[in-house]
Amino acid sequence: MSTPPHSIPERAGVCVAAVWIALGALSCASAAEPVIRPYESFSGCYFLDMGARGNGHNAYTGIRYRPAKRSLVYMQGDYLARFDKQETKLLGGASVGLARTWNCAAEISVSPGAEMYPTASAWMEIGKVVAKSLVVYGRVNHSAYRNAALSGISLAGEYYPPRCNCAVISRAALSTNDFGSGKRSTDAGGLVKVIWFIGERSKAFVYGAVGNESYRLETVERTGNLYAKTVGIGGDYYPRPALKIAPSLEYQDRERGPRFLQFGLEMGILW
Repeated sequence: MSTPPHSIPERAGVCVAAVWIALGALSCASAAEPVIRPYESFSGCYFLDMGARGNGHNAYTGIRYRPAKRSLVYMQGDYLARFDKQETKLLGGASVGLARTWNCAAEISVSPGAEMYPTASAWMEIGKVVAKSLVVYGRVNHSAYRNAALSGISLAGEYYPPRCNCAVISRAALSTNDFGSGKRSTDAGGLVKVIWFIGERSKAFVYGAVGNESYRLETVERTGNLYAKTVGIGGDYYPRPALKIAPSLEYQDRERGPRFLQFGLEMGILW
């Protein structure tokens, strides 16, 4: 079903207002800061408005386990309904600190028979603390779609300015897309994200990205010489010590394909 033109700015305004109201509550979040607990069960959904192409959603649920301060293990199941297609995906990943300055992380996902999701994908990343306030990362990734294959590398940095309770994250990525029959493309993308930390776990963030987004390993229409400008905001808010609410909003201006407005909401239970 197509979205009436006059409803697009109305929906955008509602989404922006909802996210900013939730982020405004972060200033009071310190009173409800969570006790550090190793397990978190979570569920969420991204609501997609694609203009004349209609609407869709991506629901997910899973569990995260933090066995140590610098370690994380997680599993997640996804359900996607978009472009008259319904698909499911299962993914899992882990991150572990090595020695005092190294970190290793990896993720793998499977979605047999999918057209939008990768049928299989994986990435691995190595990070190292190179200065008191700077961490650098290197990542390799590969995705096998039904009619394409994507391989990529990316470099990222995480900088913590002195006397500022925030982090600045930047990432540059390069990828090769193989669509068969000799059709290939080489694409690049970059992202800058600023995170403000409020208390132990509460935070707010804003980000912007340009170019190809293939390093995200999400859905097939984000790959292959697709230039897009992206902006987003979001955060984590704890109304109760063991309850997390995480709203987000993303807008993409694509050179072709549907306009992309995405409102996300996640709820997590710590235990």
